[in-house]
Amino acid sequence: MQLSLRIFSSKEDSHKFEYHWSSSQSSSPVESYTSKEKKELESFLSSWNSLVFRVNDASISDTGIREELQRKSSWLGNLLGFESLQLDTQSKWKELIFIGESDYITLPLGLLSYRGEFLSHQVSIIRKMKINRDNRMEKKNEKNVFFFQTNFGGELQKSLEEEFLELSKIKWKKGDPIFLKNHLAREERLREYLPISNTFYLGSHIEEDQLVLPDGSRIPSSEIGTWNLSGLELAFLNGCNSGGSLASAFLSAGTQSYLGYGTPVPNEIAQSIGIAFWKEWNRSGSISRSVQVIQTLLKDSIFQFSFLHFVSQESKSKTTKYLKFAMVPIVFLLGVLLSFFLRNRSSEEIPPQPVENLKEEIPFPKNTPGIRSKSPSIPKPKRFDRVSKKKTKGDSTKNSSIPIGEIRDQKFRANVIRFLEDDTLILSPKERERIVRRILRVNTDESQKKALFHKETGY
Repeated sequence: MQLSLRIFSSKEDSHKFEYHWSSSQSSSPVESYTSKEKKELESFLSSWNSLVFRVNDASISDTGIREELQRKSSWLGNLLGFESLQLDTQSKWKELIFIGESDYITLPLGLLSYRGEFLSHQVSIIRKMKINRDNRMEKKNEKNVFFFQTNFGGELQKSLEEEFLELSKIKWKKGDPIFLKNHLAREERLREYLPISNTFYLGSHIEEDQLVLPDGSRIPSSEIGTWNLSGLELAFLNGCNSGGSLASAFLSAGTQSYLGYGTPVPNEIAQSIGIAFWKEWNRSGSISRSVQVIQTLLKDSIFQFSFLHFVSQESKSKTTKYLKFAMVPIVFLLGVLLSFFLRNRSSEEIPPQPVENLKEEIPFPKNTPGIRSKSPSIPKPKRFDRVSKKKTKGDSTKNSSIPIGEIRDQKFRANVIRFLEDDTLILSPKERERIVRRILRVNTDESQKKALFHKETGY
């Protein structure tokens, strides 16, 4: 049985949220739809975060902690109407699909109680975010990139150093990953590697609404959401509060799977999670299997409810697009059959014309009398030409879809051409073109485009 929960802000009342439960159980499918005040949800989250802070790394098998968790479970169950669902207790669950906005997506649904046990001990909880983008993976990248910040000092530095050493000892089956730390793990390297990476891992201090890199630079989640990360299979941000707006940003940018936390997380627990996850991922190659290993590892910890797994939500537009492509060969085949049918009918109904009548219909060129005219030669379409190295600063390529000629600032235009021609970069020519197109299409003035281009490329 699969159970689904959707939570969104109410369109009728901005002070309310709406939720909808549905299930695939065969006996009597569950349907529950209602709305409640947002402040009720905010009150629960405040109380929940306070409990996580107090419990920290203590065992949840402790009687006092267990009782408090059960009270929180009933509170959340009543708040979301889970307690009143008529679920078939004989059916075995496989997963709970949770779809919502970034304001609600970190809810600890694993805390809900079913048949006397927490959901996190019984089913996989997969979170999907409502995004306005088709996240079909365009390509399969190969690089696995690891960013570490190990210059904090104190326990955090010790924990990250130990994690870095453990991961660097792994004999990776899919080639050696790229490990960058401290000043080497800087912003321009992130912008360079992310579009061509299969996995991305960040072990560092993380702020809720922005990516803090080891070199001290900060990238807001709103900007990350505009990138093209459709080749990124997995992003794992192993740091505090990385499961809200940052998760939304990476998924909006095209990332297929994302791992993070809904609360702060202790250094030792984050370290053990990072090591266990990547060892299993290297062994099995499965994200879901690696997540299950982490859930088993955290079975006696309150952070089992904080560790969150997100996947990209398949949009309707994607399905529609596939249907359109599927219809193309069918329509073409019908057209061929219809043409064949009409041609056969035409040959039966129209008598053949005498050959003499055709002579007058064949025109000869006036400048070459008596010579049979060749069929007019149709030039082959030219291939898309990237910016040539021979072009001057003011040149633009007619066949290129990059509107370089529209750039009025000569220095800006020259830097764009230099960037496109720079084969020393790890980015492929197509990836460099994609970056330029995206920046030039931003709805802003040229000076801001120039600043954004410099920030992203260094040119």
